[in-house]
Amino acid sequence: IWTPHTIDVDGGAACRWYEVGVRSLSVLQWGTVSDSSLHYFFPGIAVNAAHDLVMGFSGSSPDQYVGAYYIGRSVLDPPGEMSPPQLLHAGVASQNNIDQFGRNRSRDYSLTSLDPVDQFTLWTIQEYAHDVDIWGTWVAALGPQVPCDNLAFCADTDQDQIRDDGCVWWACVGFCQDV
Repeated sequence: IWTPHTIDVDGGAACRWYEVGVRSLSVLQWGTVSDSSLHYFFPGIAVNAAHDLVMGFSGSSPDQYVGAYYIGRSVLDPPGEMSPPQLLHAGVASQNNIDQFGRNRSRDYSLTSLDPVDQFTLWTIQEYAHDVDIWGTWVAALGPQVPCDNLAFCADTDQDQIRDDGCVWWACVGFCQDV
């Protein structure tokens, strides 16, 4: 069983994840995704048939609008380790969405799920600050990559151009789309 949640690390939001053994009901491994200047929150996690995983989440700071992020973990990685956080889509505007209780309602929706067809691709659906007080949704198909020399890519919404995201263990392999 894999599960994530948001925790406090030195006054900032961070995402913690766990692998729990079904038979032993004990924590087999865990890790925390944190940054001294960014807050990471609202994680969603999924594992594929090869036991690789992706966790999608949000990130922001006083100097950065809420953006969509992800990390990946190969089954070959040492226990408790994940790839560094990667930005899927930067936030581009402020959000001031006051709900009926007077709270500035932040985006709190996140989904990471296994592709039902190939059992290896993992999808993450994350919200980001799209326009002033309007949330956008970013959808990405993610797959494992071997260590590379700038091979990681993500096709744009027209699927006709490749964006270089640098070298990562996990990268967009299908498309990213603003919905």
